[in-house]
Amino acid sequence: MKAYTLSQAEPLSFRGIYVFTTNPCAMEKLVILTESQLKTLISTTVRNTIEKDKESVKKGVQKEWLTNKEGCEWLSVTPRTMQNYRDKGDIPFSKVGTKIYYRLSDLENHLESNLQKAFQKAKGGKSC
Repeated sequence: MKAYTLSQAEPLSFRGIYVFTTNPCAMEKLVILTESQLKTLISTTVRNTIEKDKESVKKGVQKEWLTNKEGCEWLSVTPRTMQNYRDKGDIPFSKVGTKIYYRLSDLENHLESNLQKAFQKAKGGKSC
């Protein structure tokens, strides 16, 4: 019987029992799997990961425009701050009836335009 940490990879051709632990030094939490159980676990995990990635891609492609609420959440600001950005012309927007929409690219551009450079420390570790 071989013991592996969860971060180590082992070929599926090994016949027998697989033992996994979250802490290889203190074998306190053990998960014992047969080869078929390990194959099932891996295939299920890979399938779920692929599905999550597909959903993320679909959401990313479909979400070119954000509602006011989504824009606030994306920038982590209040609705009043978004109103100020609109009033000052900082962020372009579209209004349909009473609904306000922002292009994701415009919100990204707003962040980029407000990017602050990091200050360099003076030699010797003192900043002043």
